[in-house]
Amino acid sequence: ISTRNRPVSHLYCTVRNPAMVLQFYETSCLREELQSAEGLIEEGTAVRIVGEERDRAVLFTWSGNRRSPRSRSQGETVAFVGIREAGVACCQLQVLFEHYEDAVIVGASVNAARSLLGFTTVAEPAQEYSQAGLGDKIYSSYVAEISPQGRCFALDVDRTHYQRVQFLYVATSGKRATTESHMLFMLHGENIGLYTFSLSHPPGSESGMALQSSPRVSEVCKAFHWYQWDAEHQRLYVVCFKPKVSHCLVYS
Repeated sequence: ISTRNRPVSHLYCTVRNPAMVLQFYETSCLREELQSAEGLIEEGTAVRIVGEERDRAVLFTWSGNRRSPRSRSQGETVAFVGIREAGVACCQLQVLFEHYEDAVIVGASVNAARSLLGFTTVAEPAQEYSQAGLGDKIYSSYVAEISPQGRCFALDVDRTHYQRVQFLYVATSGKRATTESHMLFMLHGENIGLYTFSLSHPPGSESGMALQSSPRVSEVCKAFHWYQWDAEHQRLYVVCFKPKVSHCLVYS
């Protein structure tokens, strides 16, 4: 950090990774907004940003006392996922999802209709994994109904390396915009899949959306070495290697 003989009001810094400064700024501002939003989280609670969508909505997570009236053990510490919509006042910060345990959520994505939430957790290995010499932490991904909060489904792809879920914001209109959602599932070093979810109103209800059936899964890319997701342009960049040839693929 340097003032370069300027007043403190002109303090600025130069870093190699501007995204780190942006996330620090967004986290600081978000923490101030959360503290002013009465009843959302307790003062001093650690908040982590775990996702950002094309419409600039920011997803964040924290741990707190369980608040769901359906819970058998109200007051137990669990993990939450919240959303801060772009351009919305802090008093309208929303809780999207309440997990059933105090999981460490490291990534999340919500669909455009705000009816499905995908998220990834990381946890210490179970005893059988430790005894087998697999001491690395385990990553797991899930998809949950959030309009209103309902069932939560595991993708059942637990790995010791990173994975990520990302909903696509495709240009659809009419009924299809709310009854179909597409999500990328990036399993580092293994493959990238495209999940297509069909939704409908729950039986006997004209409000809320629930998953209608198991998702359709198609393969986007096999083994790869690197990827980058461009949220603004909804493009996926992938680098994969074949014998004596290097390929850079772009999906949009």
